[in-house]
Amino acid sequence: MGRSKRGILDRGEQKRKKAGLKKVRTELCARFRSLPEAEALREYAKRSEVRNVQTKMILGIYRYADRPDDNLDVAEAVRRLRECFPFVGLQERWGESLWLFSRTMRGAAPFSAERAAVNTRPGAYDRQMVRHLDDYADRDTELYAAAVQIYEERLAAAQHGKTCI
Repeated sequence: MGRSKRGILDRGEQKRKKAGLKKVRTELCARFRSLPEAEALREYAKRSEVRNVQTKMILGIYRYADRPDDNLDVAEAVRRLRECFPFVGLQERWGESLWLFSRTMRGAAPFSAERAAVNTRPGAYDRQMVRHLDDYADRDTELYAAAVQIYEERLAAAQHGKTCI
């Protein structure tokens, strides 16, 4: 049992590992549900597989928990966001972001004010819940502040008929 000669887990070991991960996930969910919402959200946000995940993705790091946060280069992530992403949108400014996306892609994705106003995921973004993170700061917080600035610059350019990128 265990690993084959090539280091691949056999089916039994795969099932045991999957069952173990499911148990851990179930226990974590139960723990988060037992906490007051502010404490649960803060604890979740500080988990190594969640913390700074946007910065890590933009930097090309995909094993989030394996990379220490202290050597993440936020300036490089911001540079990539500015220079490599033709579009940056904001969840909390959904309709406006869809308009900017349509302008950025030069009409390839036609904008519809009616469709932009429809919330297809009710409850997915809860401003009251997010307020519990107002004093939370990490690398993603810095990246988000830069994303808002980039968004504002591109929105202003688009509103004046200029190209956004």
